[in-house]
Amino acid sequence: MSDRHMVNINELDKAAVLAVLFNGSAPGGMGFLQAGNGPSVMTVEDAERVIDNGGSPDPGFPRGNLSYDYLFGRPLKVNLEKDEFDPWGFDRDNGGTGTAQRLIAELRGSGQVNSDELSDHRKGLLLERYAQTNELVKTPSSAEGNTFYLGGDDVADIVTHHRDQQVKRSLQEG
Repeated sequence: MSDRHMVNINELDKAAVLAVLFNGSAPGGMGFLQAGNGPSVMTVEDAERVIDNGGSPDPGFPRGNLSYDYLFGRPLKVNLEKDEFDPWGFDRDNGGTGTAQRLIAELRGSGQVNSDELSDHRKGLLLERYAQTNELVKTPSSAEGNTFYLGGDDVADIVTHHRDQQVKRSLQEG
């Protein structure tokens, strides 16, 4: 039996839940390469399109997949198929324990998927990820025995270009 606290999403629209979680996250590292293909701020309509495409931003996947690892470069780490989900991965990557619960409580209370408070949270995460990406692009890939460690120095130009574009776009739009 797990001692983790599940987040109840009973009676909430799955698209609204996906949108609020997306808006409470930010891309980082190599995720900046995918972020430009998606919205800076996800609306319920955007989330409905993702769900209609089977959980992928690309059409052609079977409808109904509600399990998300990364979406447009953002770490979501949730499965929304049931009336509750385990927030551990989301919380770890997007603000700490209780973040997902707080976002869902705000959605229940206001019906909004992108409040001013949520926008401020996302911008803070984005700036943290900006700094983390600076470290990634300075790190060389290396190998020790049979273990390979992936760095980012060999893709620094493209990653920093996409990161800078996404940060500028996100700060202007949302």
